[in-house]
Amino acid sequence: MSEIQAILRATSTAVSTAVAVEAAALETLTARERHVLWVLGGGESNRLLARRLGIAERTVKAHITSITRKLELKSRVEVTLVSLHHHDLLGSPGLPAPPQVDRG
Repeated sequence: MSEIQAILRATSTAVSTAVAVEAAALETLTARERHVLWVLGGGESNRLLARRLGIAERTVKAHITSITRKLELKSRVEVTLVSLHHHDLLGSPGLPAPPQVDRG
């Protein structure tokens, strides 16, 4: 298998895994984890997420680790894909809006 084929297979698997996460599974997350997941879809680094959320970078990492574990995901890529897939469900009034994501 070529390197490109391996990357495509891994990407396909990550997308399938992210889409398979049920909306009900998001209820296992704390409000703060849901907020972190919501803004994660913007593709910002942990440092920028920390600044946006007003928390330490290591706290962002801890939240992402917890989200990954609770949703039974394997990587930050899968977590980000879940964020994009369930973005409308994760949004909450009163929270700072995540960066705009070009989906077209």
